[in-house]
Amino acid sequence: MKPFIDYFRNNPKYIYLLAGILVLPALLIHLGLMPFINDEAIRATVALEMILRHNYIVPYMGGVLYFNKPPLFNWILIFFFRLAGNFTEFTERMPTIIFLLIFLYTIFYVTKKHFGTFKGFVAALMFLTCGRILFYDSLLGLIDITFSWVVYLNFMLIYYFFSKEKYYLLFICSYALTAAAFLMKGLPAVAFQGITLLTLFIYHKNFKKLFSIPHFTGIFIFLIITGAYYFAYYKSNPGSILVVFENLLNESTKKTAVQMGFLKTIIHLFTFPVEITYHFFPWSLMIVLLFSKNVWKRIKSDPFILYCSLIFLANILIYWISPDTYPRYLFMLIPLLFTVLFYLFDEHEKNNTLNYKILNVLLIITAVILTLAQAAYPFVPSTRKVGYAIPASIILLIFSASLLWLFFKTKKFRLAILAILLLVVRIGFNWFILPVRQAEAPEIICKENAVQVARQTKNDRLYMSYEDIDESTLFYFTRERMQALEWKKRQSDGYTLIHDPYKAYKNQYTHYFDVLIRKKHQTVSLVKYHPDCR
Repeated sequence: MKPFIDYFRNNPKYIYLLAGILVLPALLIHLGLMPFINDEAIRATVALEMILRHNYIVPYMGGVLYFNKPPLFNWILIFFFRLAGNFTEFTERMPTIIFLLIFLYTIFYVTKKHFGTFKGFVAALMFLTCGRILFYDSLLGLIDITFSWVVYLNFMLIYYFFSKEKYYLLFICSYALTAAAFLMKGLPAVAFQGITLLTLFIYHKNFKKLFSIPHFTGIFIFLIITGAYYFAYYKSNPGSILVVFENLLNESTKKTAVQMGFLKTIIHLFTFPVEITYHFFPWSLMIVLLFSKNVWKRIKSDPFILYCSLIFLANILIYWISPDTYPRYLFMLIPLLFTVLFYLFDEHEKNNTLNYKILNVLLIITAVILTLAQAAYPFVPSTRKVGYAIPASIILLIFSASLLWLFFKTKKFRLAILAILLLVVRIGFNWFILPVRQAEAPEIICKENAVQVARQTKNDRLYMSYEDIDESTLFYFTRERMQALEWKKRQSDGYTLIHDPYKAYKNQYTHYFDVLIRKKHQTVSLVKYHPDCR
C-alpha cells in the first residue's frame, strides 16, 4: 500500500482525473427533476414570450411589459431553447452549468499563473464545492452565476492590464464587459466597475488616470453598447423607455438600507459574516487563517493577493450594509476571498500554526461527517424508498471512505480530496434527496395543475384576472399552450383564471377547475363568464 501512496502523492494527475470523472455526474444527474422556482420561471417566461411574440427587444411577462432586468440573459436562454428544441427545466438550467464550468476554468487559469497548476485547480474546486454553489445554485437556472463570471473576468482583466500599464486595453475591455453585465442585471454592474476602478487607482495613487482619454474611451464603449440596445427599445416601444430606467434604479436600491430601514441594517451588520460562513462552508472555515499576526503584511507582499483583498473588501461593503442581500449576489467576490485564504493556507501549513491546527481539525471533522452520512440513506424513511437505496448507498460509502483514507494519508492533497469528497456527496444528494423533494414538494402539484388546465384550454382563449398568479404557474401555462396569457377582467369568449375564495360571484360564471399556486398556497379557479357578464 505504501508504494501506491507514494506514487499518488507525486502524481496530481489522479486528482485531476477523479475530479473530472465526478464533476459532470455531480452537476447533471436529476438537474431537470424539480419544477421551477419563481425566479427561474421569470427568466424562462420572458424568454419564451420573446419567442412567441417574435420580439427580442421589448421583454414581456404574462402579456405585460417586463422592466426588472435587461434582456441579455433571456437571449442566452433563447439560444439554448432553440438549440435543444424544447422548453424544459433541464434546458433552462444548462446555461448555469456551462457558465459555471467556464467560471471554474477562469479561476483555474488566473490562479495557476500565480501559484502553479495544482493550486489553481484546487482554487477552482473550492469555488465549485462550497455549499451554496454545490447544493443550491448549480441546480437552478438563475442569472447570477453567468453574471458573476462576467464580473469576475472583468476583475481579472483590470488587474492584468493595470499591471502591464496597458490602460487603453484596460478601460476598453473592462467597460465592454461591464456593458455585457449591465445588459444582464442592470446597475450592479456599474457599481462593481466604479468601486473596483476607484479602489485600484486610489490605492496606487494614480487617480488622475480616471480622467484620461483611455478612461473616457472605455466609458464611450459602454455607452455605445448599452445605448444601441436602448435605442432599439425606444424605436420599438417609445412610451415606456423612462419607466425602464426608473425600474432599473428601483431594482438596484430596494434591497439596500435606504429602503429596508435602520434596525434591519444594524442587525444585518452582525449576522452577515455568520451567513457568509454558513453559505460558503466548508471553505469559509479558512477565515480562521486571517486571525494571525502580520496577516496584512503577508497579503501586501504579493501584488495579486493584495489586489484580490482590496477588491473583495471594497465591493463586499455594499452588501454588508444591504439587509436583503442574497448569497448568490456575492459569487463574483467569493473566488477573490478563497484565493487570499488559499494563499495564506500555505504559510500556516508550513509553520504548523495554531490557526492551521484549528482549521485542520475542523476539516477532518467535516470529512468524517460527510463520509458517514453516505451510510444513512437506507435508514431514513424518506430516502430508503429511492430505487437501489442499499447498493447505491454502499457504493457511495465505499467511494467516500476511500477518499477519507486518502485524505489522512496524503496531507499534500488534503484540500483537493475534500473537494472531491464533496462531489461524491453531491452525487448522493442528486440520487436520494432530489427525488424525495420532488415527491413531497407542493410545487409538483402546482405544476401538474397548471399543465392540466393549459392542455384543457389549449384551443380556447385564456385570460387572467388575478394579479398574484405566481411566475412558475404562469410559465407552465405559457409553455403548454405556446401562447402568451392576457390580462382581462371579464371576458366571455374564453376561460378566465380568477381568485374568488368565497364564490361570492359564482352566479356570474361556470366553474371548471381549481389550480393550486405557490404564492400563499392559494387556489385560483378556471371559469367561463356568462355572456351577460362581459
